[in-house]
Amino acid sequence: MGNMGNGVKLGFMLLIGFLLIEIGLNGKLGSILGAILTPDAMQATGNGSSNNGSASGSGTLSARQIASFAKSVGLSGQALIMSVAIALAESGGVTSAHNPGNGTTDSEDSYGLWQINILAHPEYSASRLSDPGYNAQAMFAISGSGTNWTPWGTYTSGRYLSYMAQAQQAVN
Repeated sequence: MGNMGNGVKLGFMLLIGFLLIEIGLNGKLGSILGAILTPDAMQATGNGSSNNGSASGSGTLSARQIASFAKSVGLSGQALIMSVAIALAESGGVTSAHNPGNGTTDSEDSYGLWQINILAHPEYSASRLSDPGYNAQAMFAISGSGTNWTPWGTYTSGRYLSYMAQAQQAVN
């Protein structure tokens, strides 16, 4: 590429970049890129995370399948185990779980595996939060890359603790 003009170099680099992004958006790299993109950018691409061949994107997922989605967005170690336990406590692994709150004292409208509350996080699309990959991306961002679980009621109440052994086994 030493003798190529700047315009040709730029065009070549853009082509390579486009191909890498296109490949990445349909695989694990897409999940990682999705966690970096803003939720609005995720919506604009029309691409959720890949379902990793683990589930159809709906129904009830096993702890191992939940761990796969959490791992695909970048969690590992104790944060990965915590995320699985919290998802099990929040939704029972049901990807389409929805908690509309009680409408009076409870300001909640939460969706998916990690019960992402769209009243607290309107940047996420309620219609897409049943996609476990998209939900995992939201969880990753809201939890500060797995460092802050206080937004989840099952964490602050300690309810997630009864799922820790199951989560640990799924991760191992």
